Amino acid sequence: MFPGRPLRAVLAHPALRRIGEVSYGMYIFHPLCLMFIATALSMVGIDLGTFTRWRVANAVLQFAPCSACTYAVAEVSYRYFERPILGLKDRFRSPEPITS
Repeated sequence: MFPGRPLRAVLAHPALRRIGEVSYGMYIFHPLCLMFIATALSMVGIDLGTFTRWRVANAVLQFAPCSACTYAVAEVSYRYFERPILGLKDRFRSPEPITS
């Protein structure tokens, strides 16, 4: 695909490009998803902070469901909120500046 440019080939992968499109939503929604996951799991008696005795394992166990939730919410937000609004941007162009 991109001979001699392995980094470009990796970054051109469709999955990474899609994450790039929804990344603003991921940035906005990740604190809410983190609170949602922590609250939902604590309601069933699971505390991921002390789930195992290894801190790295606990961090991975927190990261995985939070990332999945964040991506799902960001994808829905992009598809049904951001993309329709982005489609309207051509209707609201600013007038050309007046030059004398």
